[in-house]
Order: sequence, then C-alpha cells, then structure tokens
Amino acid sequence: MRKRLTRPVLALAALLLAPAAAAPQSSNGMLIVHLADGSSLPLTTWSLSYEYLAWKQGTAPGFTQPVRRDASVLWVGKKAFPIAGSGVEIQYRLYERQVEVDGQIQKAPGAVVTGLALSVEGKRAELKPEAPAKEFLMPGDSSKGLTVQARSLDVRGETLTGTKRDFCLMSYTSLVECSAAPADRVVKLEIQR
Repeated sequence: MRKRLTRPVLALAALLLAPAAAAPQSSNGMLIVHLADGSSLPLTTWSLSYEYLAWKQGTAPGFTQPVRRDASVLWVGKKAFPIAGSGVEIQYRLYERQVEVDGQIQKAPGAVVTGLALSVEGKRAELKPEAPAKEFLMPGDSSKGLTVQARSLDVRGETLTGTKRDFCLMSYTSLVECSAAPADRVVKLEIQR
C-alpha cells in the first residue's frame, strides 16, 4: 500500500527541488541611486518614468489624469541620451519656503533642479533641465490634436530584496514638487552595465 503525501510535505518538496531564484536584473544594468544624505540604493530592475498630462485642445486640463511613460533613455528637450554605462548628476539650488502646517506657517526646505551632468566614458556633458518633447512622451500620431505637458521625471525600480521604490528626480511644472529632504533628494544616478 502506498502512502499519500500530505500537502505540507508536497510544498516542502517543491521548495527544495525548485531552483534558487536570483534577483531580477534589468536589461539596462543595475542602477545605483545616490542620495543627498550620503546613502545609496541599488535598483536591479529600473526605468526612468516620465509623468505627463495630455488633453484635447479646447478642453480644460484639470479634468485629465496623469499618464506615465517609462524609458531607459534621458530625454532633454528634443534630444535623447542613452544612459547605460553612464552617470547622471543632478544639480540643485536649495532655498527656504513657507508652508502651512496645522494652521501655522513654518519654514521648509525646497530644491529646484538647475542642471544635469551626463558622464559617459570619461566625457562630461552639461545639460539644461528641459522638459521632454511631446514626440517622446507620445510617439507617432497619438499626440495629434492634443496638448501635452510634462509634469515630472522619476526613477522607479526594485531593490535587491524586491521592494519597489521610486524617487522624484525633477519637476517640470509648479504643480509637482519633489522632496528636498536629503534622504529623498537624488544627487546622482550611476548605471552599471
């Protein structure tokens, strides 16, 4: 007479016989996010995520929902910069602003991106932080008859332990504000092949 294996035994056998799962790797290589507080965080799967609004001409933009377009390329104005194997430094101007907290006005830090520096194979290029052209955000004929407004650029990805993380890199409009806190403010992206 054959004994039937119980479910816990079958589950344990499946775990022991399954190949070890490796951390997922992006085809773009690993990205290391360097923050203003001196810490860094590696992301295995990652993308640059452009948030934008698109609305029909003649309608109010306030009724549209933000849309995202993920890419592994840095879009600045009408130019595309591949960033695999490179580094991107983000330069800021820090300032103090006043915010209302619980009915009281308090001072809070603010940060505005003033420039980008792209380093590829020992060569450095200084870039202005321009919003990407609408052709990048909505390629082809999909943007015909629409007004397109870039809102922000984020980096999104997964840590080595599988935790999803995202960081706001820069805002293209006053409707979006990236955190100026050193633990949230990205100062450099380092992309390894």
